[in-house]
Amino acid sequence: MDSHTKPRIWTRADSGACLLCVAVSALLAVAPHLAVWARYGTLEYLADDDDVLYLAIARIPYHGENVLRDPFCSREEQVPCLFAWLQFVPLAKLTRLLGLPPILMALVWRALGGVLFGGSLYVLFRRLMAGTRRPVAWALGCSLIGLSDAGFVGGRPLIVNWGFLMQLLGGTVPAGKPDALAQYRVVTPLLNLPFLLLLVAALHPSVRDRRKAVLMGAGLLGLCFLLYFFFWTAAVVALGGYLVSQLVLVWGASRERRAEPLRRAQVAAAVLTGGMLIGAPQVYSNAQTFADVRYRPILERLSRGERVPPQDPARWRYAKNIWAWGKIAIGAAAILVAG
Repeated sequence: MDSHTKPRIWTRADSGACLLCVAVSALLAVAPHLAVWARYGTLEYLADDDDVLYLAIARIPYHGENVLRDPFCSREEQVPCLFAWLQFVPLAKLTRLLGLPPILMALVWRALGGVLFGGSLYVLFRRLMAGTRRPVAWALGCSLIGLSDAGFVGGRPLIVNWGFLMQLLGGTVPAGKPDALAQYRVVTPLLNLPFLLLLVAALHPSVRDRRKAVLMGAGLLGLCFLLYFFFWTAAVVALGGYLVSQLVLVWGASRERRAEPLRRAQVAAAVLTGGMLIGAPQVYSNAQTFADVRYRPILERLSRGERVPPQDPARWRYAKNIWAWGKIAIGAAAILVAG
């Protein structure tokens, strides 16, 4: 596939394929609620203790406040919360607007997240498959696999499905909680991953309009900042590495071959700058929270890791994990093929 091929115009077939992905994703996301409703006559569903914590955080804006604070402290104490405002407040307000009780916020999260996930994954694969003869078919097939594959988030597509099948045939389940399709976990990654996927799509080399790539990329990177720490850090590290690689190509290329890597370097630098400016308030807010003396007891209770003895297998377990090295190799190969 030629990554520089101009993408085909979005067609009616694209709209149909995208809607199918949205429907499949939304159905899989809310399936636990539907299963509980069929069995017990209620849509109330909590997957694990994390769901309980997230609902406790979201109930504060649900009941009228416009800020996030520690859910186990009073309003007068105003102890801060490390979670992102954008991750909870708007959807808490939407749940209240819909007339739903607080416990059904999880249903709203999964329904909206499923729609965003299905649509964003199709857009990404449509961009990646733009140079093929049948881009809609390829994008639809890849998207449906990603939406329904238990190994999608962990980087082990198809393999994990086979393991689950063997366990089910043996009368067992893979885990003590309903988390087989980890991509549908709330609030992360379901409500945050779509924006990271769209960021990758916006920065694909086939996007020839530099201004469009910069505006969309900066906006989406800014959303990653405002939503989830681990996604924006991953995106910044990846973009930083990409920028350095393009600058190396500019430095080592002849004058007539410098234009393309220089263009890509300029786009990456502009996206990084714009996204970091948009996300700066969230970074500042997190820094203020960490510095707040009232939050110190909470930080002391958090897991900060532990010193591993020299002979502990954990020191070298992942160094010998073929999946870790395999994913790095596949990712590097994909970057080289994409140009």
